[in-house]
Amino acid sequence: MGDYVPFYFAPRSPMMYRIACDRRDAVRGRYQGGTRPLVYLVSSVSRVLDHGLPWVASDGNCASTVTTYTNNETDLDGHVDWDLMDAMMWKATEQDADRPRRRMAELLVHHRFPLDVALGLAVSDEATALRVRQEIDASGRGVRFVEVRPRWYYLDVEEANT
Repeated sequence: MGDYVPFYFAPRSPMMYRIACDRRDAVRGRYQGGTRPLVYLVSSVSRVLDHGLPWVASDGNCASTVTTYTNNETDLDGHVDWDLMDAMMWKATEQDADRPRRRMAELLVHHRFPLDVALGLAVSDEATALRVRQEIDASGRGVRFVEVRPRWYYLDVEEANT
């Protein structure tokens, strides 16, 4: 999958949770920077389609053998579990052990994702927003917005034991 730029369909992804837990638990050999400095690149399926970028969507974790894929726009409504994408909690339950895999559904854009296709960026706090805006201004690149979205992060998890 190294040929694709991956986008989760929802914030507070399982990958972000893993990063937060690794920081909280000081897991050796893992990234210890936490989620606070990470920046979300925000876009939409319609933006990808409007720019003619080649893409494929998974219905769950791409490492799972039961995950399926589509590159048909009309299949997306039934392919991605949109209710689960909107849910704050996505852990496995007795009734549905497959929730974590499905929560990892992705839009995979082939080879490259030009910055002008992005809608904007989301960050954890005002200090990060200021730094990101300065970097963008210095680069001369256009980005529609940089928004502070702390609820998209697992700050409470990674700071639990610090």
